[in-house]
Amino acid sequence: MLGWSWLFPPYRWHFGAVTDGPVLTLAISGADVRAGCEMNPAFGYEISQRFLKVVLERMQATRMRLLNLDGAPT
Repeated sequence: MLGWSWLFPPYRWHFGAVTDGPVLTLAISGADVRAGCEMNPAFGYEISQRFLKVVLERMQATRMRLLNLDGAPT
């Protein structure tokens, strides 16, 4: 998953990405997903849970990298 800025106001892209080889991508309309979340709260809850899981994993990985930069034990 690349990015979640479409999920939260002001809906502006903040990051980019680079690959070292071919990548198959799928682009979806953030506005359409947000509308679907509003129309179907169960869908919105599921989307939120899946994205928050990825955010948590990435934050924990970033924390570990930062701790390793300081030479602190992990």
